[in-house]
Amino acid sequence: MIKSGVLSWLKAITFMRATSITPLQLFLNLIIVALCSIRRIWHLNDLTDSGLSLFTGRKSLLEQATCSRLLSAIKDCGFSRLKSLWVKSIVCNLKKRKPLIVSIDEHIAPYWGKLKIDKTKVATRGRVMKATSFFYCYASACLRIIDFDFTGAQMHLSQCLLKYIQYLRSLFGIRQKFIFLFDKGGYKAENFQKLLQQRPVRFVTPAKNTSENKRQWDKISDDKYKDFVHPTKGELLKITITQTKLKGLVKPIRTILLKTKKGYHGFFTNFARLKAKPLIKLYSSRWAQETSFRILKNDLCLDYLPRRKKPDQKISQLNATPIGFVTWVKSLTFNLLKEFGLCLGKRYEKMYAGTFIRKFIARPGKIAIYPDRLSVHLSPFREQDILRPYVNTLNKQKIPIPWLQNLRLEVVVNQEKYGHKRGNYLCP
Repeated sequence: MIKSGVLSWLKAITFMRATSITPLQLFLNLIIVALCSIRRIWHLNDLTDSGLSLFTGRKSLLEQATCSRLLSAIKDCGFSRLKSLWVKSIVCNLKKRKPLIVSIDEHIAPYWGKLKIDKTKVATRGRVMKATSFFYCYASACLRIIDFDFTGAQMHLSQCLLKYIQYLRSLFGIRQKFIFLFDKGGYKAENFQKLLQQRPVRFVTPAKNTSENKRQWDKISDDKYKDFVHPTKGELLKITITQTKLKGLVKPIRTILLKTKKGYHGFFTNFARLKAKPLIKLYSSRWAQETSFRILKNDLCLDYLPRRKKPDQKISQLNATPIGFVTWVKSLTFNLLKEFGLCLGKRYEKMYAGTFIRKFIARPGKIAIYPDRLSVHLSPFREQDILRPYVNTLNKQKIPIPWLQNLRLEVVVNQEKYGHKRGNYLCP
């Protein structure tokens, strides 16, 4: 976290009212809550929670009401500056990748506040209710969140897809090659027409089974289909490559068409030469973004966002800054956990955040404070041998902690084997 440059980014944050709490302390409270999968900051003032408060440099964690009050006091210009610095740092790390595979998706997050905002159908709840649309861009190759945005529930991906693509192209440069993956939410003939005109941009998206599309696909004779084994599911299917006419397109669009017993599964793309099997495998990588949203929602508690209790205020901006700051903290936590998994080894990069927290982060131990260092002694646990090489390199770097008067961090993993002194409680 210190190496990523977060401390310098937080200097852009300012509050609208005077307070003794700094933006760094607010950030540390929110990130430790996200790392421990805590939904609300309630009843965390016991002696057993002293380790959490020591991480933030305070005697105790901030209360939920204090965090909500400070979040509502963040200036909009400061948060936009913070977010741009974060996105630019990710861009610098991803510019070496050519082409860059980016998945753009939309998710509906339910809103439980009393304010009157737009309603829409929430699939996870099975009913129409107040909600917000959560859009975010995800780098499928390196499994990192690039950017995110909140809008009203009536805004859909097809309406703002081109805006996000143009924004990413302005960040990475016009010469950067992109491959964009998006689902049927971005299905729109106008979007396809404009993307076909941009040469360095390639896209793959599933086709809708509309009556007009089915009418064209039914005219394809059976002798043009070939046997095809799905690269991920292993099913035997029929496949062909054809062209589909859409209202609003000047020319027909290239279509990879799969025929099953249940119906058609088509993919629209502007790849001219890429074969069907690698193209379907390429689109299958988009499921990593669905997994990332599951991690954000279940492990990092994305749905538990700040809300205002004053229904008389207009919600035209949807409290963009408080919600955006908390979402930024949880997106940053997601990326940091991926970096932590990469340091442990390639096989741990795809591990879920909840598994990281359970196996490596939420571990019991002892904390000792010396004049020059903060020493953390971890109790024996099952995965300690996996963590030991990373801890050794961490101790050699002698990283100072700025908010703890530059105390040097030292982590000690117990040399005893896990369960070495554990007695048999079943036998006397």
